[in-house]
Amino acid sequence: MATALQPDANNPSAPRSSTLEKSEEYLSFVKLISHELGGPTAVLSGYLTMWMDGTFGELPPELRKSAEVCFGKVVQLKNLINQILLAARIHDHALDPKLVEIDLVKWLRIAAHDIAFAVSSTGHALQLDVVPRVLWAKIDPDLLRSALFNLVDNAQKFSPPGTAISIRLRRRGGQAVMEVADQGIGLPKDFSLEPFGRRDSHLGFQWPGVGLGLFIARGVARVHGGDLTYSTAASGTVMRLGIEAAMVGEHA
Repeated sequence: MATALQPDANNPSAPRSSTLEKSEEYLSFVKLISHELGGPTAVLSGYLTMWMDGTFGELPPELRKSAEVCFGKVVQLKNLINQILLAARIHDHALDPKLVEIDLVKWLRIAAHDIAFAVSSTGHALQLDVVPRVLWAKIDPDLLRSALFNLVDNAQKFSPPGTAISIRLRRRGGQAVMEVADQGIGLPKDFSLEPFGRRDSHLGFQWPGVGLGLFIARGVARVHGGDLTYSTAASGTVMRLGIEAAMVGEHA
């Protein structure tokens, strides 16, 4: 049975927990730090790009390899900064989606093609299961892609190598639902979707990440008129990202 992800599902009127308040303090702090890191990171990225494209002359092979490694790390840092700032916008209710009418089936096939490369690099397989032939909705493609990437990234972190991660698209009433299923360790009973909620906190934070991916995915779902729900067991977890699909249609 799917469980809706709410701060306090049993008592919505209860005061916010100290954990939630603490995560808000953390988010405010890292948002400030992220803004400060943005400038230096952009400068590093710019110079590394010029070194690698030959602007300053041809690099010796041993230096080029080091420059490529450094550039990869800078890209990771930029992505982390963007994730934190996106999470901050969601937290501040400042997310402003740029909606366009799109066929989700076609969009998902393209997105899954890109995701498959990242999944294969970690030793996993990606399976795509799409039931509708055409499924129309108004979405922000960039935001929805970020949410889907986060769901898949979270799934692969906690799944044994050699297992499959599945992406499924279904039509349920007035919603389009994307499911990401893994064969991992499942979620702990006290798992929280608030910022910096880590599904491996009870295991001593064994995997990389800061605990923003699912929070971002939920925020993206909600600005699309939907939500993020899940079902979990020791044999794996299924995340369900639903979005409003008032303009849904299936055509021959």
